[in-house]
Amino acid sequence: LHVRSRRQRQMCIRDRYSGDLNNHQAYQDFHLEQQRQLEQRFVIAAQAKILKLEDLLAKGRQKKLSQEQLQVAIDKINALKQMQIDLKD
Repeated sequence: LHVRSRRQRQMCIRDRYSGDLNNHQAYQDFHLEQQRQLEQRFVIAAQAKILKLEDLLAKGRQKKLSQEQLQVAIDKINALKQMQIDLKD
């Protein structure tokens, strides 16, 4: 059983469209703003993940992990960075 936190419940209520459902443009604007906010949250979260992966990569290099194992981290870091760039544009 998954119980949502109070903050999650408040976010769900706040994020619901409460305008006129017959006004397509207003709904479209609401949807676009929701998408923009989601992308912004991803960019912020990705930065923390990139820092963590870079730290783990440095530790892996110190422990002399194989280049193949290191490359997995490098590829993930590069993919996250590229996604950040794409979402910022």
